[in-house]
Amino acid sequence: MKKIIFLFTLLLLINLCPKVLAQNPSEEIVEKGWFSSEEYNPNKTVTRADAIKLLMRMAINLPDPTSNVHNFADTIHHPDKQFINKARYYGVIRGGKLNRFDPTQPITKAELVVWMDYIFSLPDTVDFNNHLAKDIQKTGDGETFYAINKYLAHEIVTVDGNGNFHPNAPIKMSELAIIAERMDGVGIKNLKPVQYEGQKQKQKILEPR
Repeated sequence: MKKIIFLFTLLLLINLCPKVLAQNPSEEIVEKGWFSSEEYNPNKTVTRADAIKLLMRMAINLPDPTSNVHNFADTIHHPDKQFINKARYYGVIRGGKLNRFDPTQPITKAELVVWMDYIFSLPDTVDFNNHLAKDIQKTGDGETFYAINKYLAHEIVTVDGNGNFHPNAPIKMSELAIIAERMDGVGIKNLKPVQYEGQKQKQKILEPR
């Protein structure tokens, strides 16, 4: 009898409160097509190629390149070349003197946030003089510092219990799924990518604030 009551209660919850039993972030990003179920492994360390593939799939408002893009020296035969080249076309990533992308290297938290800031135009309603993390400092033009502060302010990324962001730390896919879900929560479909007009990689993406 108890088993029947339990099953009835479970069915009632599913029918009346579907969001109560909502999918976890990993299921969300698979359902949205940002990663396939074969690609998603929660314990895998996210590579640079993994990260750029997710971001290019999320950037649904970003048109495909209108001209050929030069491959990086180390991505000519990479299975995710189309996503990497699209990101290069819009200036999200650059090859440097050696023309390399290092697709199999882990993405750092700081790199991920800077790439997101290149692509998605979140509001700059942030006091950039207010350090939101203890372990980030403004150096050079402060591009990374500003990006991290912005995404901390919008609660897309977070600090740990000691107030540190760990900008050079790698990311697990389970963590990336949570970040992607938070981005979706701020209305990613309505966010206009910074490079919507088709800027090429030789152009400055963001002017210094």
